[in-house]
Amino acid sequence: MIYYAAIPKETYAAYPNAHAAEHDAALKLLGYALKKEYGIESLPEMTCGEHGKPYFKNADIKFNLSHCSGLAVCVVSSDEVGIECEKTGRVSLKAAGRIFSPYENEMLEKLTGEEQARFFSYVWTAKEAYCKATGQGLFSGLSQRDFGDNISEYGGFYFARHIFIQNNAEYIITAACREPHFDYFKAIPHKDCVRIAPSDFSSDRIKAPQEYRRISR
Repeated sequence: MIYYAAIPKETYAAYPNAHAAEHDAALKLLGYALKKEYGIESLPEMTCGEHGKPYFKNADIKFNLSHCSGLAVCVVSSDEVGIECEKTGRVSLKAAGRIFSPYENEMLEKLTGEEQARFFSYVWTAKEAYCKATGQGLFSGLSQRDFGDNISEYGGFYFARHIFIQNNAEYIITAACREPHFDYFKAIPHKDCVRIAPSDFSSDRIKAPQEYRRISR
Protein backbone atom coordinates (compact mmCIF):
# COMPACT_ATOMS: atom_id res chain seq x y z
CA MET A 1 0.00 0.00 0.00
CA ILE A 2 1.29 3.44 -0.92
CA TYR A 3 0.25 6.47 1.14
CA TYR A 4 0.85 10.16 0.53
CA ALA A 5 -0.07 13.34 2.38
CA ALA A 6 0.24 16.99 1.46
CA ILE A 7 2.04 18.98 4.17
CA PRO A 8 0.17 22.20 5.03
CA LYS A 9 2.27 25.38 4.89
CA GLU A 10 1.40 26.25 8.48
CA THR A 11 2.99 23.00 9.67
CA TYR A 12 6.49 24.26 8.86
CA ALA A 13 6.37 27.04 11.45
CA ALA A 14 6.64 24.53 14.32
CA TYR A 15 9.99 23.11 13.12
CA PRO A 16 13.55 24.49 12.95
CA ASN A 17 13.79 23.85 9.19
CA ALA A 18 11.84 22.45 6.26
CA HIS A 19 13.62 19.08 6.29
CA ALA A 20 12.63 18.47 9.91
CA ALA A 21 8.98 19.27 9.18
CA GLU A 22 8.88 17.02 6.14
CA HIS A 23 10.70 14.14 7.84
CA ASP A 24 8.31 14.28 10.79
CA ALA A 25 5.33 14.32 8.41
CA ALA A 26 6.69 11.21 6.68
CA LEU A 27 7.08 9.43 10.03
CA LYS A 28 3.55 10.36 11.05
CA LEU A 29 2.35 8.97 7.73
CA LEU A 30 4.26 5.74 8.37
CA GLY A 31 2.67 5.49 11.81
CA TYR A 32 -0.75 5.96 10.23
CA ALA A 33 -0.07 3.29 7.59
CA LEU A 34 1.22 0.72 10.07
CA LYS A 35 -1.72 1.27 12.40
CA LYS A 36 -4.25 1.00 9.57
CA GLU A 37 -2.62 -1.94 7.76
CA TYR A 38 -1.22 -3.99 10.63
CA GLY A 39 -2.74 -2.63 13.83
CA ILE A 40 0.68 -1.58 15.15
CA GLU A 41 0.33 0.79 18.11
CA SER A 42 3.97 1.54 18.92
CA LEU A 43 7.23 1.88 17.05
CA PRO A 44 9.00 -1.48 16.43
CA GLU A 45 12.74 -1.59 17.04
CA MET A 46 14.63 -0.31 14.02
CA THR A 47 18.05 -0.89 12.49
CA CYS A 48 19.76 0.14 9.25
CA GLY A 49 21.40 -1.71 6.40
CA GLU A 50 24.86 -1.10 5.00
CA HIS A 51 23.79 1.96 3.00
CA GLY A 52 21.44 3.39 5.62
CA LYS A 53 18.14 1.78 4.61
CA PRO A 54 15.99 1.44 7.75
CA TYR A 55 14.38 -1.85 8.74
CA PHE A 56 12.21 -3.10 11.55
CA LYS A 57 14.42 -5.48 13.49
CA ASN A 58 11.80 -7.98 14.65
CA ALA A 59 8.80 -7.34 12.40
CA ASP A 60 8.24 -8.92 9.00
CA ILE A 61 7.10 -5.64 7.47
CA LYS A 62 9.06 -3.65 4.92
CA PHE A 63 8.67 0.10 4.55
CA ASN A 64 10.18 3.13 2.94
CA LEU A 65 9.68 6.88 3.18
CA SER A 66 10.35 9.98 1.16
CA HIS A 67 9.45 13.65 1.30
CA CYS A 68 9.94 16.87 -0.58
CA SER A 69 8.62 20.41 -0.32
CA GLY A 70 4.94 20.09 0.56
CA LEU A 71 4.61 16.30 0.36
CA ALA A 72 5.33 13.17 2.42
CA VAL A 73 5.01 9.60 1.09
CA CYS A 74 5.46 6.08 2.41
CA VAL A 75 5.00 2.50 1.25
CA VAL A 76 4.51 -0.63 3.38
CA SER A 77 4.67 -4.23 2.20
CA SER A 78 5.66 -7.77 3.12
CA ASP A 79 8.51 -7.54 0.59
CA GLU A 80 11.30 -5.09 -0.19
CA VAL A 81 10.08 -1.65 -1.25
CA GLY A 82 11.41 1.78 -2.11
CA ILE A 83 9.70 5.10 -2.79
CA GLU A 84 10.65 8.58 -3.92
CA CYS A 85 8.75 11.80 -4.56
CA GLU A 86 9.74 14.92 -6.45
CA LYS A 87 8.14 18.29 -7.02
CA THR A 88 8.50 18.93 -10.72
CA GLY A 89 10.02 22.10 -12.06
CA ARG A 90 13.70 21.81 -11.22
CA VAL A 91 16.11 20.14 -13.61
CA SER A 92 19.74 19.49 -12.75
CA LEU A 93 21.84 18.46 -15.72
CA LYS A 94 24.75 17.98 -13.32
CA ALA A 95 22.85 15.40 -11.26
CA ALA A 96 21.52 13.76 -14.41
CA GLY A 97 25.07 13.47 -15.72
CA ARG A 98 25.97 11.33 -12.71
CA ILE A 99 22.88 9.13 -12.54
CA PHE A 100 21.14 9.07 -15.93
CA SER A 101 22.25 6.75 -18.71
CA PRO A 102 23.70 8.21 -21.93
CA TYR A 103 20.34 7.63 -23.64
CA GLU A 104 18.43 9.30 -20.80
CA ASN A 105 20.77 12.29 -20.83
CA GLU A 106 20.37 12.59 -24.58
CA MET A 107 16.58 12.57 -24.23
CA LEU A 108 16.71 15.09 -21.38
CA GLU A 109 18.78 17.56 -23.41
CA LYS A 110 16.37 17.32 -26.37
CA LEU A 111 13.37 18.31 -24.23
CA THR A 112 12.53 21.76 -22.90
CA GLY A 113 10.25 23.38 -20.35
CA GLU A 114 7.60 21.26 -18.62
CA GLU A 115 8.38 18.18 -20.72
CA GLN A 116 12.02 18.28 -19.66
CA ALA A 117 11.14 18.82 -15.99
CA ARG A 118 8.65 15.95 -16.00
CA PHE A 119 11.07 13.58 -17.75
CA PHE A 120 13.77 14.45 -15.23
CA SER A 121 11.41 13.71 -12.33
CA TYR A 122 10.19 10.45 -13.88
CA VAL A 123 13.71 9.05 -14.26
CA TRP A 124 15.06 10.51 -11.00
CA THR A 125 12.26 9.13 -8.81
CA ALA A 126 12.35 5.70 -10.50
CA LYS A 127 16.09 5.31 -9.97
CA GLU A 128 15.94 6.50 -6.36
CA ALA A 129 12.99 4.20 -5.61
CA TYR A 130 14.85 1.25 -7.12
CA CYS A 131 18.02 1.90 -5.13
CA LYS A 132 16.06 2.35 -1.92
CA ALA A 133 14.19 -0.89 -2.57
CA THR A 134 17.41 -2.83 -3.16
CA GLY A 135 19.25 -1.08 -0.33
CA GLN A 136 22.08 -0.08 -2.67
CA GLY A 137 23.76 3.29 -2.81
CA LEU A 138 22.29 5.75 -5.30
CA PHE A 139 25.35 5.72 -7.53
CA SER A 140 25.49 1.91 -7.82
CA GLY A 141 25.80 1.63 -11.59
CA LEU A 142 22.63 3.59 -12.33
CA SER A 143 24.27 5.54 -15.13
CA GLN A 144 24.55 2.26 -17.05
CA ARG A 145 20.86 1.38 -16.69
CA ASP A 146 18.13 2.73 -18.94
CA PHE A 147 14.93 3.40 -17.03
CA GLY A 148 13.41 6.02 -19.31
CA ASP A 149 10.13 7.72 -18.47
CA ASN A 150 7.83 4.68 -18.59
CA ILE A 151 9.54 1.84 -16.75
CA SER A 152 7.25 -0.86 -15.31
CA GLU A 153 9.69 -3.60 -14.30
CA TYR A 154 13.44 -3.88 -13.74
CA GLY A 155 15.74 -6.23 -11.84
CA GLY A 156 12.88 -8.18 -10.27
CA PHE A 157 11.07 -5.04 -9.09
CA TYR A 158 7.78 -3.60 -10.30
CA PHE A 159 7.22 0.15 -10.53
CA ALA A 160 4.14 2.26 -9.84
CA ARG A 161 3.84 5.97 -10.51
CA HIS A 162 1.35 8.59 -9.44
CA ILE A 163 1.04 12.27 -10.36
CA PHE A 164 -0.35 14.46 -7.59
CA ILE A 165 -1.33 18.11 -8.08
CA GLN A 166 -1.79 20.43 -5.12
CA ASN A 167 -2.04 24.24 -5.19
CA ASN A 168 -0.80 24.39 -8.79
CA ALA A 169 2.26 22.29 -7.91
CA GLU A 170 2.85 18.94 -9.60
CA TYR A 171 4.45 16.02 -7.77
CA ILE A 172 5.73 12.72 -9.13
CA ILE A 173 5.62 9.72 -6.79
CA THR A 174 7.35 6.49 -7.86
CA ALA A 175 7.49 3.27 -5.85
CA ALA A 176 9.35 0.01 -6.50
CA CYS A 177 8.37 -3.34 -5.02
CA ARG A 178 8.83 -7.05 -5.66
CA GLU A 179 5.06 -7.49 -5.52
CA PRO A 180 3.55 -7.23 -9.04
CA HIS A 181 0.23 -5.73 -7.91
CA PHE A 182 0.95 -3.11 -5.27
CA ASP A 183 0.11 0.06 -7.19
CA TYR A 184 -2.65 1.43 -5.00
CA PHE A 185 -2.08 5.03 -3.95
CA LYS A 186 -4.07 6.47 -1.07
CA ALA A 187 -4.17 10.17 -0.15
CA ILE A 188 -4.35 10.88 3.59
CA PRO A 189 -5.03 14.30 5.17
CA HIS A 190 -2.04 15.40 7.20
CA LYS A 191 -4.27 16.12 10.20
CA ASP A 192 -5.39 12.46 10.22
CA CYS A 193 -1.77 11.28 10.23
CA VAL A 194 -1.07 13.44 13.28
CA ARG A 195 -4.28 12.34 15.02
CA ILE A 196 -4.06 8.59 14.36
CA ALA A 197 -0.32 7.84 14.27
CA PRO A 198 1.10 6.53 17.57
CA SER A 199 2.91 9.26 19.50
CA ASP A 200 6.33 7.60 19.24
CA PHE A 201 6.35 7.95 15.44
CA SER A 202 8.11 11.31 15.46
CA SER A 203 11.47 12.83 14.63
CA ASP A 204 12.11 13.26 18.36
CA ARG A 205 12.68 9.50 18.51
CA ILE A 206 13.73 8.66 14.94
CA LYS A 207 16.54 10.59 13.33
CA ALA A 208 16.62 10.77 9.54
CA PRO A 209 19.03 8.11 8.24
CA GLN A 210 21.45 8.96 5.47
CA GLU A 211 19.06 7.43 2.95
CA TYR A 212 16.54 10.24 3.46
CA ARG A 213 19.01 13.07 2.92
CA ARG A 214 18.59 14.23 -0.62
CA ILE A 215 21.60 14.43 -2.89
CA SER A 216 22.92 17.91 -3.54
CA ARG A 217 22.17 19.05 -7.06
